[in-house]
Amino acid sequence: MNRRFTFVLIIGWVLLSAFSVGAQSGTQVVELGENYQIVVPDDWTIQEESDGSLSLLGLGWGVFPYQPDLLDTLVDISVNMDAVEVLQESFSLFFSDRPPAARDIEEVEIDGRDAALYVTEVDIDGEPYDYWLYALELSDKQWGVILVVGEQGFLDEIDGDVEDVVISFDRASQSGAGGLRQGGSSGGSGGGEACTVGVDTRDTARLRVGPGENRTAIAFLPVGDGYTVTGRFVDDGGGVWYQLDKDEAAPQSAASEIWVSADEVDETGDCENVGDTSAPPIVPIVPGAPPAGGGGEPPPPGPVTGVVPLSGFYRITFLSAMVDASCEGTGNIQFPVEEAYEGSASGYITVLDGGARLNYEGDIWTRAADGSGFYSGNLTFAPGSPIPNGVVYLNVISATELRGTLVSNFVIDGVGCSDTVAISVRRG
Repeated sequence: MNRRFTFVLIIGWVLLSAFSVGAQSGTQVVELGENYQIVVPDDWTIQEESDGSLSLLGLGWGVFPYQPDLLDTLVDISVNMDAVEVLQESFSLFFSDRPPAARDIEEVEIDGRDAALYVTEVDIDGEPYDYWLYALELSDKQWGVILVVGEQGFLDEIDGDVEDVVISFDRASQSGAGGLRQGGSSGGSGGGEACTVGVDTRDTARLRVGPGENRTAIAFLPVGDGYTVTGRFVDDGGGVWYQLDKDEAAPQSAASEIWVSADEVDETGDCENVGDTSAPPIVPIVPGAPPAGGGGEPPPPGPVTGVVPLSGFYRITFLSAMVDASCEGTGNIQFPVEEAYEGSASGYITVLDGGARLNYEGDIWTRAADGSGFYSGNLTFAPGSPIPNGVVYLNVISATELRGTLVSNFVIDGVGCSDTVAISVRRG
């Protein structure tokens, strides 16, 4: 099975399984690129993957769609293909083994559209899951593919709900309804000035993956103002948290949502009347995988300003002896760093594109889109490490040192967790 989905599902299903069958309270329209959409229950979690696709996870099941414009960049789809051939060609997006033979794929019709369905079963961490992979002709005569995954037997019980979701995967309506953000608001209400926030001092406002001190901090809000508030949450202690526009506040982040404490930012506009939104579940950040099909390195982010690290041998130092991890349903747990990470914590950095990217032993760290001294990317540890990889968020301190955090995922006794550890990456 494809590495991306192995990791996503081990994390996602551990967090979101133990389902109870019940009526959904509503639905949300999720935009897939600029031209397509899908409708899923409004309490589902949305995660953006490194290849541009979305993972949509619910209680006991989830879906993984690839819309036509994205699909065409990852696999070779021809207008002359039929549904079975499209499914076979797209199989590698989800699985690492050989595509199924045509005799094992069922030709079906979904809402009057040509489609193909391949059904299989996969064990994840010793637990069986049903996989329904569809290739579906959309209303614009383009092809899309969608993988539906559920706890064994559950998809059969909710086949009507599955069909509704698959049917909804189509070209977007022109009415403008729907969107990616879950339950959020576009700013103030009642006609007031839109709420924005900012800071005038660097490293003062922590950006987190959810509202609360127990949520992972991934970076600091860059100096400046005008960052759009899209939602508001008040925690049990009365603390106010703002959900920010991710594209503005942290465009390089792997997190699906970005939050900041109101106590750490300066407010402008009608922030009291920002629409309330619910706190997302604690879902660890999934480190991005390389683009499917070996598409090469991403383009540089633009002109680089400020200090650029020198090429050379660097050592990673953990700046605390303990890991402080957020775990679903259990709150925070702590344990020694040395028990979490094993293997090499040193290697060579090669400067690419004048400092726009750094190559650290094959892991690419990309400079922020504004060219400032902030890098992010994957960090891979040696095979056998209890926590094999993570996402680094680093600020340039000097030409020979970067400092920041390492955010990683792991599972303890079947429970998904996410940890944040302060690190230094120093030359010599």
